[in-house]
Amino acid sequence: MQSQLLLTAISSLHQICIRVTSIVMDGHPTNQRMANILGGNLNPDNIRITFQHLSNPELNVYIFFDACHLLKNFRGALHSLQQLQEETIGTAKWSDIKRLEELQRNEGLRAANKLTKTIIEFTNQKMNVKLAVQVLSNSVAKSLQFASSVCEDFGSCQGTINLVAMVERMFDIFNSRTPAAKCFKHPINARNFESFESFLLSTSSVLLNLKDMAVRKFAMEKERYV
Repeated sequence: MQSQLLLTAISSLHQICIRVTSIVMDGHPTNQRMANILGGNLNPDNIRITFQHLSNPELNVYIFFDACHLLKNFRGALHSLQQLQEETIGTAKWSDIKRLEELQRNEGLRAANKLTKTIIEFTNQKMNVKLAVQVLSNSVAKSLQFASSVCEDFGSCQGTINLVAMVERMFDIFNSRTPAAKCFKHPINARNFESFESFLLSTSSVLLNLKDMAVRKFAMEKERYV
């Protein structure tokens, strides 16, 4: 039903000379199923990012997930699972980010980031995109690097630094808003395509190979008794 409603809307807009170029959605299974019915596929193993325009077969309609919604999902996953691991970047821990906020609150200073207790305890504001952006930001990654170098009791948190910085750069690419932006916020063009493509491919590999530490520990325990 959702796919038929969408096709009707696209067709009606085409009749009044408005071309629908893309469909942006969250990752709900209903939306993913709709994409499959329309001819697309957002499964990482078989991605098809377009489907044929109903009113003009020569045109394609692009489909993709909403970057803001996915960022909130990722923040929620790290918070819920507490630890995520990948061989090339190490182990990322939610506790590292929480300890950074506590350290700054106790010292009465912030290391050029926007972390607050409200941002760490976000469960009553899950839909607030800004709270997720302020957690998974380059400023937090740099602050963690600084804290681990000057506070002996803070400990190593390189895995968290690597993952936060990587996700922040990826979000900047997908959330580009103006041609005047710089670095990863600049729109993809012929000059930066190769470097952006290389970064996104390596990031994709990391994200698709992240492991939940609880599941990993369970698997290791199971192997011991088999």
